[in-house]
Amino acid sequence: MISDEFGVNRETIRQILVEDLGKRKVASRLVPHPLSNDQRHERVQHAKDIIKTARRNKNFLNSIVAEDET
Repeated sequence: MISDEFGVNRETIRQILVEDLGKRKVASRLVPHPLSNDQRHERVQHAKDIIKTARRNKNFLNSIVAEDET
């Protein structure tokens, strides 16, 4: 951890990164979970459908809206 490496407390590190340097957290740690065979199949099929649609309609990918759940 950065605070341990430099012998500085975590709040000081946070202040430097966020307030002084304007950095922000943009991604949380992902925690993998097992998928059933049915779930895996559905994900693959959905991905194939998206690829097929994107090949037919060049503007399709521009219409997708993504949302961060964090």
